[in-house]
Parts: sequence; C-alpha cells; structure tokens
Amino acid sequence: MASFSFVALDIETATGKRSSICEIGIAVVKDSEIKESKSWLIKPDGNVYWNRNIGIHGITPSDTQDKPTLAEVWKEIQPYIENQTIVAHNTAFDMFAIAEALTKNNIPLPNLNYFCSLRVAQKAFSLLKYSLEPLCKSLGIPFEQIHRAESDADACAKVMLKCLDKLQVDSFEGLEHKINIRHGFYNGGLHNGQKSIATNIGKTKKYSNTANPDNFDEDNYFYGKEVLFTGEMKYGNRKKMRALIDNIGGHSIDSFKKSVDILVEGVQKASNLTTDGKSSKQIKCEELLANGGSVEILSEDEFYERFGIWDEQ
Repeated sequence: MASFSFVALDIETATGKRSSICEIGIAVVKDSEIKESKSWLIKPDGNVYWNRNIGIHGITPSDTQDKPTLAEVWKEIQPYIENQTIVAHNTAFDMFAIAEALTKNNIPLPNLNYFCSLRVAQKAFSLLKYSLEPLCKSLGIPFEQIHRAESDADACAKVMLKCLDKLQVDSFEGLEHKINIRHGFYNGGLHNGQKSIATNIGKTKKYSNTANPDNFDEDNYFYGKEVLFTGEMKYGNRKKMRALIDNIGGHSIDSFKKSVDILVEGVQKASNLTTDGKSSKQIKCEELLANGGSVEILSEDEFYERFGIWDEQ
C-alpha cells in the first residue's frame, strides 16, 4: 500500500445554520498512520443551540459558554489545515460550513485541497449505507463517540485509509483518475467544490424537467441523482423534499427504477409492509444491490444532513 498524508476533519453545529460551528475535530495522518487527533469546542453566535442539534451531538450551551469563538480560536486551528489535503465525510456539509463560518467572521479562507470520504467509499465498497457509523461497522472500524468531532474525524481518517487500500491507488491524483472525481479546494478566497470529472460525454444527466437549471447546485450531494422516497416523513413531507431534490438539479422519482441512486426511508405503515417487514421499494433496492447495482439508503435525518439544512423542530 502506498503512503498517504492528509488531515481528516469533522465539525458539529449548534443550529440548522451551517455557520453555527460549535466543535471542530481533526485527525492528522502521516505516512498512512494517525499521528495526532484533537478537537476544539467553540462558542457559536449568541451561544444559541437547537434542541435537535443537542440531541445529535450532546453539546449544550453550558459546554461552550466560556469557550472561544471561531474567530478567537482559528489561529490555533489553521496551521493544521493550511496547504494540506483535507478529508471529510460529506464535504458538502463540512467544507461549506467552514467556508460560510469563516466568511461570516471576515476570516480569509485557507489554501487547501479536499476529498469526500463518503463519495470515495461509494466507489470503493458496495453497501446499503455510507453514513459514518454504519460504514465503520461494515468495515470493522471501532467507533468511540458518534457525532463528536474528534471521534468522527478519527473514524473518517480510518475509513479513507481503508478506501485507498481497497482502490489500490498510490496518490491522490491517482485516486481522482480511478474514481473520476476531482478534488475540491479553497484557494485565495475562492471555494470550488468537489465535482465529478466529465468523462461521461453524451450521457443524459438525471434532473427534473420542471426545475430551473439556473438554480442547479453541482456541489450538492444530490445533484444529478435519482432519489426515491418510501414511508411517512417525521419532519417534512415528500412534496417538500422532492422539491429540494429537483431544485438543485437532482431527480425525484415516483416508483422504483434500476437506475435509482438513493432511497430515503421514512416510517412505514404496517399495511404497506411485506411479510419480511419491509416495503416493496426497500426490498427492490436491496435486491438491486445484491445483484451488483449501486443504491444508497438514507434515513430522513441523513437526508437533511446531506443537504446541511433543516428547520428547527
């Protein structure tokens, strides 16, 4: 296995706003070994928290009341990531959150390249779930404290190392060519998200005919993907969630197709379940994966996490 050096990064937020960072964690990888991991608790604006976020990570206003703000602690964090290759699990959230928070505080963006371990894992392994906790379980990676930044960063680093080993690449440039995904970067104040390399010329992109292409977001996790829903949703409703997909350049679909990319699971009505205790859409997606297809299954919470948005509940 080739030797890789990078910094895995994870953030936790206090509210549904991506800029409301309350914890940053890192794991420093040198020569394919984790050499250091640490985290910083950060006081968000007004030290305001949403109950839903507290329920996810367990960080409360009392934990950060006397902690530094991002502007105050950034000078300590920046040397760890400046001019480095960064890895995060769902960069559409973490890297955009960092950019938004720094911009809000009038702090220049650092210079760095980044890769999404979630997207890399999808290329390396054929699984039903790619969120960090189930992914670690599938790969046999111990997970100490889910949704705390240092633990998540450590797990992210281990996932990326597993992926690099499985894909048998000897450099990040080789990784890009192997999986046809170009790295994202911050450079001189510019933020350019991670994108697919345009190798599928002539292939029809999947998006709704009713959406406005001027509003499409190629950096969004759901861009260009077919998304199917099953069950009743706890927070939103299917119409609203499908509109979110279509408006950023994805394609929400009504029924199962072999080309489906993502199934979002809600609460199932007993009357809609088969004798296996699953909906027909769930069964068909699992069969698709078993037969060599590729489909990811998300909970409603994971759906909103991929977007990096949600309403306060």
